[in-house]
Amino acid sequence: MIVPMSYIDVPPPAAAIAPKPNRDKEGVAAVGRALAIVAAFDERNPRLTLAELAKRTGLYKSTILRLSVSLDRAGFLTRDSDGAFRIGPAALKAGHLYQAAFKLGDVALPVLRNLAEETGETASLYVREKDVRVCLHRVESNHVVRSIVREGDRRPLGKGATGKALLAAEGQGPDYDKLRADGYITSLGEVTPESAAIAVPVYGADGRVVAAIGLSGPTQRFAAHAIDMLAATLKRAGAELSRQLGGTAPS
Repeated sequence: MIVPMSYIDVPPPAAAIAPKPNRDKEGVAAVGRALAIVAAFDERNPRLTLAELAKRTGLYKSTILRLSVSLDRAGFLTRDSDGAFRIGPAALKAGHLYQAAFKLGDVALPVLRNLAEETGETASLYVREKDVRVCLHRVESNHVVRSIVREGDRRPLGKGATGKALLAAEGQGPDYDKLRADGYITSLGEVTPESAAIAVPVYGADGRVVAAIGLSGPTQRFAAHAIDMLAATLKRAGAELSRQLGGTAPS
C-alpha cells in the first residue's frame, strides 16, 4: 500500500529545529565591542594601528575592521591613509553635549578662571559618574610645569583630592571627618608621585554635592604653608560657586 506523504513521520530539517539566535544579545555584544574600540584610545595614544587596537581590546582584527565601518559611518572613528585609526568628530560633539547637560559651565568657568589667576595653579571641576570622576571643566596654570589632565578624562574616586572630596561630601570614604574639620581635602603624590592637589565640594540647591573644584600642580609647589593659602582661596571659590548654584556648604 502506498502511504500518502502527508502521513509519513518525516523529521524536520535541522535548520527548522535549531534554536534561533538571540538577536538582542548579539546586538548588545556588538555595541560593547564597538565601545571597546573607541575606549582604546587615550591622550598618549590618539592614533592606533589595527594591531594595537587588537592588542588593547582583545578583539580579532576582522571584528575590528567590520565594526570600524559602522563607527566610521557614525563619525566616531576615522582611518587615515596610512591605515591608523583615530577618534572621529562625532565624539567631540558628544563631549560638548555631555558638558552642556550639566549646565555648570556658565557659572563654573568664571570661578575657575579667577581661581587659576589668583593662585597660579590649574583649576578644575569634576563631577561624579557612578564609580569614577570626570573632569568637566579645566583652566590651565600659566606655569611651564603643571599637571596634565584633559576635559573629559576619567579618574578613580578613591584617589586624588577632587575624587576624595566628592566621596567625603556624600559621607563616604575615610576623609569625611577631615572634610568636616578642615573644609578641604588634599592629595600628595596619590595619582602620580610628582603631582599634588587640593579640593572642596560644591553643593546645589537641594543641599547635595554636585561637583568638586580643585587646584593641582607639582608637589614642590604644594608645601604645607602653600596649602594653607591655597585652601583659603579655594574654599572661598567653592562657597561662591555653591552660592551661585543655590546651595551652601554644610556647617
